[in-house]
Amino acid sequence: MRRSRIILFFVILHSLAFAQLKDIKIMLPKEVGFSYYEFVQFLPDEKYFVVCANSLAVFNTETAEIIDEVDLTSNARNLSVSKDGKFISFTLNNELYIYSFKDQKLELVSKVVSEELLKGLPNGEWYKSMHFSATFFTEQPGQLYISIASFTMLYDFQNKKVLSSHTFKIGDYIMHAASFDGRNTAVLALISGSISSIVKQPLNDLASVTNVLTKIGTPLKLRLHDSLLMCFTADKYFVMNLDNGKVVHEVRVPRIKYDPEWGTDKKYFDEMNKRPALSVPDTINFASDESVSDIDYNPGNGTLVYATSKEIKTIDLKTKKCKSYKGGYTYNLRISKGGDRMIVNGFTTARSLRVMEPKTMKLISEKISQTTLISNAKMSPNNRWLIMNSNRSAVVWDMRNFTKYCELKDQNSKDSSMIYNFYFLNDSELVVNSGNNFQAIEIEHLQYSKTKIHQAH
Repeated sequence: MRRSRIILFFVILHSLAFAQLKDIKIMLPKEVGFSYYEFVQFLPDEKYFVVCANSLAVFNTETAEIIDEVDLTSNARNLSVSKDGKFISFTLNNELYIYSFKDQKLELVSKVVSEELLKGLPNGEWYKSMHFSATFFTEQPGQLYISIASFTMLYDFQNKKVLSSHTFKIGDYIMHAASFDGRNTAVLALISGSISSIVKQPLNDLASVTNVLTKIGTPLKLRLHDSLLMCFTADKYFVMNLDNGKVVHEVRVPRIKYDPEWGTDKKYFDEMNKRPALSVPDTINFASDESVSDIDYNPGNGTLVYATSKEIKTIDLKTKKCKSYKGGYTYNLRISKGGDRMIVNGFTTARSLRVMEPKTMKLISEKISQTTLISNAKMSPNNRWLIMNSNRSAVVWDMRNFTKYCELKDQNSKDSSMIYNFYFLNDSELVVNSGNNFQAIEIEHLQYSKTKIHQAH
């Protein structure tokens, strides 16, 4: 009898624990830094978008609420969403992961390593530990395009079978690849020795590779939106219409300033600062010291959207007129297929994810990261506020809408200044102790108002 009671007791405890855990809400997403790879993709209906960085996370586009998240290590890249929105893929070093997204849950479907895919291919054994260069879902259900070093292939992930493959010559290396939607073609950034090129590869005949551009500088990033190819190289940023082969916009990479600590031979800097142009670079809308971190095309109004070291700006492709939107440095941006929404990350030092309306740059929703490790967290007595801290600051969160209410720092601006501890007196009063050394710790009594926190004297 006693044994039956014990078993029943554990069953009840398990049920209670499950009931509590299933209602977990993720308030803080993993931080998303700068990436040369796609960090975000919209699902087909654009009600949700997926972010791949230190985690794989699905967000609600209008509210920025995290729907589900899978924890990852760093170096996750090559994010892709299947055309029907049922599958999400990404690579992590030499591993390819495929997840399903159903009933607002991410579930692992398949995992394959590069060694398995290269098995049986000529010289494939020498590349079995290589990272994936690129992967994306094709227009055929259950099919992925994959490139690893100089190897390219079509892979049926449901039946775990390589359907076809093509290997470039020894010494070639694929840096990036993008899907030319509607054309059943992959566009590759290819390095052959010291020569960099952009090539097209039809998916129904992987061996029939045609050249688009040659000698363009090392291609660091590649993106396709409709027929517009956006390419980042070591000496230029340019946008090309693949339908007619014309460069529609180009910006020079800022020149390197001479530094005698790097050597006294100025010829090295002169060589590094050569900026051969493909067209007429835009020197009117872009300053000589202005670098570009990302570009995308907005089909809603026919503009290019640039994230630069100075601002976000749009360029009308017909008039070449520029409109600037100041407000902070942005690492990456991505515009939906319909042009109604734009995701940006790294907006100022808050490293936030922002959902914006790209025509007016109106903020739709936002998810702000903590920016530091969390060492302490406390709830107010009536669960109205959450405060958590690490090192130099503490952040107060409004638990009604899970948004950042304010950030607290010590009055001393020195790097050694820290928020050491805190506790709530009630839902409107907070006690914080802070300082820049243990011999001089201050205690402050803070009171909330409807709009801000006041320091009580």
